[in-house]
Order: sequence, then structure tokens, then C-alpha cells
Amino acid sequence: MSAITDSKPITLFQAVQVLMTKSGPAELGIWMGETEEDAGSIVHHGLGRHIRNAWGLWDESSDLAKHMSACGFHHGDDRSSAILTCLHRELNKKPWRLEELVEKFKTYWRKHLNPGDFEKMYGSES
Repeated sequence: MSAITDSKPITLFQAVQVLMTKSGPAELGIWMGETEEDAGSIVHHGLGRHIRNAWGLWDESSDLAKHMSACGFHHGDDRSSAILTCLHRELNKKPWRLEELVEKFKTYWRKHLNPGDFEKMYGSES
């Protein structure tokens, strides 16, 4: 995984490209044979945690976290999940459908946060 963390992507596209080019065929094989949901669950605590920490997805001042927030992903877990979901979709030649992903996370947080905290995360337009 060190080859992955040696790179510092600043956009979602760059993050997916780093994972595609720096991961080995065996690592990427998981994405090909699993459903999107299962693939994400399998790597959430391994590769997901690794990129959250190495790429500063919890750090609101990191370039990648700022970019991901601008895309609508405001939580470190959501950011890594979006990156890994887009990787899965890219490898399986599917469209990324970012708006759908943002709505998925908004729906989750709307149910799990009080309205004030949800508004802090997503703003008043949500």
C-alpha cells in the first residue's frame, strides 16, 4: 500500500487513477468479482482506512478533502467510500453517478444527525 500513499491526489479522478495504477492485479481483482456494496464493505477497514489517513480525508484543510467536500462528500468515511465506489464502477465500466452517491450519503446523515448538525454538514439548501 505504500505505493498508493506515496501519491497525493487532489481530485476524485486522480484518487481513482492512483488506485488503478498503483494497485496490483490481485488487489483490483476484488472489485471485479464482488458486487459494489460487498466490495466496499470488504475494504472499508483496510484500504478505506488507509486512504482516509494517508490522503487526509478527515483533514478539512487537505486539498483532496476540500475537493471531495465541493463534490458533496463531507465526512471522511463518505469520501473514502465515494473513491472506492468510483473505482469499482470504473473497473466495471459503469458511470460514476456522483449525484446518486451524494444523495445516498445525505439520506443516511439526515436519518442519523439532528437537523442542526445535518445543516452544518450540508448547508441550508439540503
